[in-house]
Amino acid sequence: MTRIGLINSIDPKTCQPKVGETARLVLSPAHGVAEIRREPILPTTKDCPSTPMQGYAIYYQSVSGFKGWDTVHLELRVEEINTTDVYYFRLEVR
Repeated sequence: MTRIGLINSIDPKTCQPKVGETARLVLSPAHGVAEIRREPILPTTKDCPSTPMQGYAIYYQSVSGFKGWDTVHLELRVEEINTTDVYYFRLEVR
């Protein structure tokens, strides 16, 4: 599997993930499989440029022989601020 992205919501005051953060696949890719894994990441925000924290990494693997475009849809829910954001990863498999 190949990592295609990282997501998390950061509290800029503490440089930690916001409380109650969860991620889930909304729609599986049509031509492969996707996984969300909790793992250490380095955020790229100006307030917390190199503070390692737990985040979500998104992985994708196409079915054998597939070439073309596929999409991964997932959502990030943050209970602390009562929000849900949807993310779309559009992939070209060569």
